[in-house]
Amino acid sequence: MSTPGESATTLRQRFLGAAFWSAGSDLILTVFGMGVMLVLARLLHPKDYGIVAMASVFIGLVNQTNVVGLGHALVRIERVTPELQAMTFTYAVVSGLAMYAVVFLMAPVAAAFYHEPSVAPLLRVMALGVVLRSFYIVPYSLLRREFNTRRQSKVQIAGTIADAAVTISLAASGFGIWALALGPLTSHLVQAVAMSVARPWHMGLRVRGPESMELIRFAGGVNVSFLLWYWYVSADSLLIGRVLGGAALGIFTMAMNLSKLSWNKLWLTLNPLLLPLYSQARGTPGELGRVFLRITHWVALLIFPASFGVLIAAPEGVTTLLSAKWADTVLPLQWLCLLGPSRALAALMSPVLLAVGKVRLEVFFSLACGVALPVAFIFALPHGIPAVAAAWAIVFPVLAIALLLRPVLRALDVRVAAYLRVLRTPALASLAMALAAFGLARVFDLPPVWALAFKVVSGAGLYVGLVIWWEGNPYRDLRELLSDTRAGALR
Repeated sequence: MSTPGESATTLRQRFLGAAFWSAGSDLILTVFGMGVMLVLARLLHPKDYGIVAMASVFIGLVNQTNVVGLGHALVRIERVTPELQAMTFTYAVVSGLAMYAVVFLMAPVAAAFYHEPSVAPLLRVMALGVVLRSFYIVPYSLLRREFNTRRQSKVQIAGTIADAAVTISLAASGFGIWALALGPLTSHLVQAVAMSVARPWHMGLRVRGPESMELIRFAGGVNVSFLLWYWYVSADSLLIGRVLGGAALGIFTMAMNLSKLSWNKLWLTLNPLLLPLYSQARGTPGELGRVFLRITHWVALLIFPASFGVLIAAPEGVTTLLSAKWADTVLPLQWLCLLGPSRALAALMSPVLLAVGKVRLEVFFSLACGVALPVAFIFALPHGIPAVAAAWAIVFPVLAIALLLRPVLRALDVRVAAYLRVLRTPALASLAMALAAFGLARVFDLPPVWALAFKVVSGAGLYVGLVIWWEGNPYRDLRELLSDTRAGALR
């Protein structure tokens, strides 16, 4: 039997190796996706994309209420038996078919809402993906549980290639919107087969068992939480588009997308790994708290300077890189940059609640955000887009601190002072970086392009220098990090 120290080292290596494969595949898929997008842009018309986007809104909503909770439950549970795998598969298929029936019946309503008749048949075809996902949720979740992102990434790359091949072929043959609908279905088919090959599992039908109530209760709570999350992150665009119009929504969307550059890719890499990491770390007394603080520290070291860097570079960056017509993006972008660190840190806390079984608190937090944020947006709308962004930047951190921080730290048996200590260097160094870069740029009064370059170079240099001064030379930690990542990636 391994000692706690040995177990922690192994867990660290497995996590870092999984993060390496996850980040690598995400980079490959991003570059490949951009190439496919350029090809399809020449083969299809803007209206084709618009019609598919209309249907995608409803598909995204359905996806939040189907197999997500079941997958999280399978990752979290201590012992996965063949009976539990069969039960998860059964519930996934039943819920997928039920969701498809709802979409099939409501498709004409969606078409009438958009005044676009072709949305109805398109929605009925695209919704088949909800059913197909049920056939690989079990092997996908088992690979997540085992940190085997190496096989998982290969399957996802294969699915993406199949999607691209079918979509481009159909688009070139004149199938229009159906190319964009049938390509993803092909990807789901490929992943359903390839996931089962990459991670063999016990397929079967089983309705009841010792873990059935726990599985349903946990999955239901997660699904409700995700549905509420989908609502409150979409409410801003819904209200802005309804009240202020398309131009204002375009400005806000650009600002939100730019602000996410500082944290979204890192979150997409870490998010699938946090629940299995926390679930396994809880087996050793005190280990879950240590892992949480360590992850928080490393994430803060990256997120805080990135968010503050975009904030101070926004005036020159927007006009230089996007042109002057996007100048109204600057102020809302700066507000949303202040939001970035709190959203990233809250994203690290939510999997803790799932790992320790406190799903109700996660649902309560999502419900509070789902009520408070839309209300704040409504009051902010008469004052314009910057006010909506300010509402995000003020209300969300207050809710996270008031409702999420203390329960999470209590569940981890971690003191508030210990948590603030891991944030101290990233926060203070980033603040000093922002103030110094902003002040020096004003003193020298450089042209926008040179001011942008000066802020980036001087700010990055100052931040790295302050971190080394306060925390010591990170070379040893970085060398150990790379060594453990290599060991985990090759295991």
